[in-house]
Amino acid sequence: MQRPMPVFGRLFSWIELRLAEELPVARMAAEAGMSVRTFYRRFREVAGRSPTVYVLERRLQRAADLLRHEPELGVAEVAARCGFADPNYFSRQFRARMGCAPRDAANGGLLFSGWVKRNRHPARLKGCRREK
Repeated sequence: MQRPMPVFGRLFSWIELRLAEELPVARMAAEAGMSVRTFYRRFREVAGRSPTVYVLERRLQRAADLLRHEPELGVAEVAARCGFADPNYFSRQFRARMGCAPRDAANGGLLFSGWVKRNRHPARLKGCRREK
């Protein structure tokens, strides 16, 4: 992978601060000062995945952190705080990438074991597993 361009370091920070907001690719491209096509190509070179997948993964990682550290929050609240307008979509994505439901993650002291390559997706979260 190439060395990240300074604009992407700033952009990744900008994204982190706005994960709860809508983040269409056109908005991210404008923030980076690039056309959508150039942005998409350069983002894939730097991050190894599309901007849309990157944002989804960051939102799910933030959700996992919230569920781990604030288990009293409801699934709908976690979804909203992480930029998901639909809690059902959030739950489906969480289950598909984490291997367990968000409620299970919040209720059972589940551990999240990191990123893995699986199927054709550049990176997915490995499944949840119970603490022994």
